[in-house]
Amino acid sequence: MSRIDSLRVFSEVVAARNFTLAAKRLGLTPSAVSKQIGMLETRLGVRLLNRTTRTVSPTEAGQLYAERCRLILDELDEVEDLIADMDSTPRGTLKLAAEPVFGRAILARILHDYGKQYPRVHAELFLTDHSLELVKQGFDAGVHLGALNDPALSSITFANHSVILCASANYIQEYGSPQTVDELNAHRLIKISSMEFHQPRQLDDYYLNLGIKDKFELTVNDTDMAYHAVMSSAGIAPLPNYLVGLQIQRARLIHVLPHIATEAHPVQLVFPANRHISSKSRSFIDFLTNYFANARRGQGRE
Repeated sequence: MSRIDSLRVFSEVVAARNFTLAAKRLGLTPSAVSKQIGMLETRLGVRLLNRTTRTVSPTEAGQLYAERCRLILDELDEVEDLIADMDSTPRGTLKLAAEPVFGRAILARILHDYGKQYPRVHAELFLTDHSLELVKQGFDAGVHLGALNDPALSSITFANHSVILCASANYIQEYGSPQTVDELNAHRLIKISSMEFHQPRQLDDYYLNLGIKDKFELTVNDTDMAYHAVMSSAGIAPLPNYLVGLQIQRARLIHVLPHIATEAHPVQLVFPANRHISSKSRSFIDFLTNYFANARRGQGRE
């Protein structure tokens, strides 16, 4: 294995904090990855990683080496992208990151359509609640919900998200539809609470902002759980519009109290600033913005 390959192996181990996960991402065996790290440490004469039975973490020397490795690999990738783009056909692996709920609700079918149009691009989608570290972790782009203040990233807003109250058609048939906020108190309310990382505070504080503090039928800390509870007719919950839009169109869900509107926040595609945008990244940027533009005109599959 070449010296550049060993740098890639080391960088992936540091990013994954786990030999097995790094090996899976690299298409290698864990023993091969461990061997490469051992050979690298022997060649350098210094320990780069602290190892436990479950995880690995860089030593002080390892952290410095990882940061320099990332810069070298980024430069190499950019040069290779420039050369590859001399043939304008998008190709290669497109590594994306997204918030889990948005990724599951929206990106699965978008990536399916994108793949049919660009068959030589292979997408890797990582769903994560953690803040995006695109450059450090080697992502080509990521989907970010809400405002973004990071000079290392550029962004394009392609949609907006808000929170709406929803109930299933069966629930409304059985319990009726509230017409005012006060009438909500007589209903089975599902609250989403204790959200972590960058989940929209609109969800956590929704009922509090309406003056409703207790008497909840169910409290969960997971948006998907609340969505499935609503679909099962367990009650009424505030949910992101992108998660429920299709079910509302199909009349399986009902938009409750539609006159109550939350502030719309941007949904942005973010990518490293001040770097060459490869043809594969550009193709996805254009495809995503066109997809949502068509959806707003009533031509999409939303």
